[in-house]
Amino acid sequence: MGTEAPARTAVGAGGPDLRHHGDTETGPDLLDFAVNVRADTPPPWLAERIAASLADVAAYPDPA
Repeated sequence: MGTEAPARTAVGAGGPDLRHHGDTETGPDLLDFAVNVRADTPPPWLAERIAASLADVAAYPDPA
């Protein structure tokens, strides 16, 4: 028989704190650069570049 994945516990029901983030463990005036966190949406210039590059996604890997 295969092993089943453990049941996931909901946040607040005694399970892991899925909202915990390493930045909360830094001291005053310190930043945690080991994580990639962005609260807002990407700036317009980045969203435009990402959207413009989507057509090229299907070209990877190059069949040649």
